[in-house]
Amino acid sequence: MKVDSFDELLKEGIREEVKDIKLSFNVKESIKNNTIRKRPTIYDRVMKIMNTTIEIPVPYAAAACIAILVVCGSPFIVTNAAKYNKDLFGYTNVKTVNIQGADIVFPINGVGGPVNEKDKN
Repeated sequence: MKVDSFDELLKEGIREEVKDIKLSFNVKESIKNNTIRKRPTIYDRVMKIMNTTIEIPVPYAAAACIAILVVCGSPFIVTNAAKYNKDLFGYTNVKTVNIQGADIVFPINGVGGPVNEKDKN
């Protein structure tokens, strides 16, 4: 391969200009660390994932929000009431949760307790 004289002249000129440039230790280490391939750490992997941009189309996002509202937006009512308990032969405090027509009853005072302060004695 024939070497062009202009290329040789250009190389010689660049060598003369950069001959006096000295790099500090930190710059040399930075160049070495950035050019040598190393296995990324867990922190680097996490930061790469955290710095990615996710594009979600508006119709899909709206459909997901509507689906969540339909599923989670079902009407439910929580009430405190006095229910008759056959095991204790009296009324006890309970919390009634009504979720779409199904009643779930939770005792407030453990198994059950008196309704009024005067009934405690």
